[in-house]
Amino acid sequence: MPFYRHACTSIQLFDQMKKHFNQLLSYSALAFARRRTPRNALALSIGALFWSVVTPIQAKPLSYVGGTMVMQENDETGYTLSIDYTFNPHFALGLYSKYEINQDEFWMAGPQLNTLIKRWNLPDGQGNIFSMTGAGMARQGSNNQPAAWAGLLADYETRRWFFSYEPRLTYAGNIDKAFWQRGMPDLRLIWQITMN
Repeated sequence: MPFYRHACTSIQLFDQMKKHFNQLLSYSALAFARRRTPRNALALSIGALFWSVVTPIQAKPLSYVGGTMVMQENDETGYTLSIDYTFNPHFALGLYSKYEINQDEFWMAGPQLNTLIKRWNLPDGQGNIFSMTGAGMARQGSNNQPAAWAGLLADYETRRWFFSYEPRLTYAGNIDKAFWQRGMPDLRLIWQITMN
């Protein structure tokens, strides 16, 4: 998962370990799937369950109307938690909190509005553009400052591929002013196990 903000953290090391584990698991799964015995199918199922836990999951900032989502993300920029309620097919309102861990550590929180700007339903896939904007307060030690953030999320997915791009802008008074972006290509491996 390429990130464009550079920091050497234990999170990046863990991501590299997950990447190598995923490759090892996919090679093992191919070997097991060729034999098609119940024991191998069970081992593959347990491996797939474990793989789904350690593999990053891509989530959209909106759910179904009336749905509430709790999303948590850890990356090299910090720790984020948001709780969102989707009140319309195109809008979700929520609370956003982030503890920033780069250079100067600080915390910011406030309400956030997530908007579905455009959706393309295609025969074999779907594309989306979302915006996430919010305003609140930032705190570093005893220094409190007004804060605002805005981001876009553009993605395209099929049953086999997922691509996303996310630029984000943060303003936190004299505490922080930042722009970061990340892109994520992902090949989804779909296994079909038949037991004889």
